[in-house]
Parts: sequence; C-alpha cells; structure tokens
Amino acid sequence: MIELYVGYCKGINENKEALSILKASPFVTGIEAFNADKDFSFLRKAGLKFSLHNPLRVLDMGLTDSKLIQILKKKENAFFFESVRGTDAEAVGFHLHHKSAAVDMHFTKGLPLPKLTKDDEDLGRMKKNTIRNLIFLEKEINKGVPNSKKKKILFETQPYINHNMIKERENKLGKEYLDSFKKSSFFSTPKGIVSILNNDKIRKNNNIGFLFDASHIFIAIKNSINNREINENFDECIKKIIKVSKGRVYQLHLASPTKCESGVYIDEQGELKKSNEVDRKILDIAKEVLKNNPNLKVITIEVEADLDPVSYYKKLVQQAELVVKELNLRVEK
Repeated sequence: MIELYVGYCKGINENKEALSILKASPFVTGIEAFNADKDFSFLRKAGLKFSLHNPLRVLDMGLTDSKLIQILKKKENAFFFESVRGTDAEAVGFHLHHKSAAVDMHFTKGLPLPKLTKDDEDLGRMKKNTIRNLIFLEKEINKGVPNSKKKKILFETQPYINHNMIKERENKLGKEYLDSFKKSSFFSTPKGIVSILNNDKIRKNNNIGFLFDASHIFIAIKNSINNREINENFDECIKKIIKVSKGRVYQLHLASPTKCESGVYIDEQGELKKSNEVDRKILDIAKEVLKNNPNLKVITIEVEADLDPVSYYKKLVQQAELVVKELNLRVEK
C-alpha cells in the first residue's frame, strides 16, 4: 500500500469544500507541506493525513550546512523535532543544497539571491556535512520513538540548472554561484548518490535513505548532458541511479519538468500529462524506482498552479488518479 500526498495550497485550512474534495478522493491520502512551524491539526479533523517535506526551509538551511546541528539545538527550535515526529507519513525528506532552490526563486519570483558560504565552495565539505547532518537528524527525530513509529530520514538532490544558458532570462549568475551549483549537481549523479549511501554509518542505518525526485533527477541529468558536463547516455545514467539507490528509496516525488526555448530544463513543477513525451519518461522512471524499492511507501505529487484551493485540489485529484492508474498503485487512506 502507498500513501499518496499532494502539495499544499494557501487557504486550504479555511476551505471546507476543498478539504471535502480531498477526503472524498479514493486516491489521495493527505497533504504535504514544509511549514514545520504551523499547526496542521485541521487536516486530521477533516479525515486527512499530513506529511512534512524539507522542514529545514523554515530555518533557511539544508543538509550541506555546517551549522545545522548548532542551530537545531537552540531552544527556540525545539518545535522542529516535535513537528516532524508528529507527522503521519513514514518518511521525511530534506533538501541537500537548499540554495539551489533559492536561486530558482530569485529568477521566478524576484527574491534576493542567497548568500554563499564556505559550505557552498567545497564538494568534500558538502558531503561531510550532509552525512553528519543526516545521522544527527535520524538520531534526534527517532529518539525515544518505538521502532514501528520511527521515521525514514531522506536526502533529496536539487535539479542542476545553468541559468545563464536560459536565453529568455536577463538575469545572470556570477561565477561563484555557477561553480557552487555545478559542484552540488555531483550529488544528482550515480557517483554522488552512492558517495552518501555507501558511507559506513549511513549504509548500516536502515532509517536513512534517498528521496527520489524523478523531475529533479531528470532535469539534472538532461542539463548536465546538454552542457557536456557529463559524457553519458541519459537512459543508462538513470539506470545507474536506480541501481545505486536500490532498496534505499522510501519516498518518490513526481512533477513535470519544463523545457525552455533555449533547451534548458527547469523545475516549475508542472502538471503531468500522458500525452507529453517527457511526462511519459517521468512515469517510466517512477515505475522502475517502485520495482526496485519494495519498501517505498510514500509518493507526493508536486504541482504548482496559481489557483484557488477548490480548483487546485480538483486538479490534484485528477493528477492522483492518473498516477495511481499509470503506476498501478493501491492507496492507503
């Protein structure tokens, strides 16, 4: 059985019609959000489950940050661990290099560029911090929790995008940003993923694994090949990633990548369509991931749309039905 979550839409907590649409759907388990500092008890009252994703976002941090443990130990952040423990989903994923997403927000919504630090400059430092932070998070989140209730703590890689190659955009990133994101893209490759999963302490801990975001992986590999930064066949590279992460994927994210006119793929979390060749590829990748990871229990459909809650969740219910049918899923409500 799979728990199938859909994204969060502002205003859902006050919209009984939207909540009833989700509750009535046989395909949707609940909602996934990142707001670890918010109260989502309204979902359970509506008969829906709740999943947290990348809750470090409220602290503006990611797994590569060397000060993450220091920040999480502060008294004012005690809410973080209680929030994660209180979710319904068996797995919780954390972004590895969260500043990649912040750069996307700069281009799409005009937000300021994030400040880079030493943690963004060195690949070895990124890897060391990620491993240490994953081990810390698993220990703290599952502290005193019965084995049957322990969470799977997962790392998720960000899509690699060279924004300076997008001709439709006027903004230009400086060399320091390009170098940083090029380095972090290593973790979207088979060697990068296995460099974390094969660490002795990670390999021996069955509560730590990989969140396979099919769109992120697709974008990272396509862009790296198109930029001639890796010299591999796309399908073979995907097969390698599925192979090295076999048995360690506990959550899957699904969305449609967007291809710009200049040929660069970006992560706008579009709607999946059966008629779309790229979306067919995303669904085929998802099938292989499911086949190789029998313990995968959580799937999230990430679709962004500027809609009111009722219209948004009508669309997401349709997306859930498509995913269930295409992947032959049995959904646990």
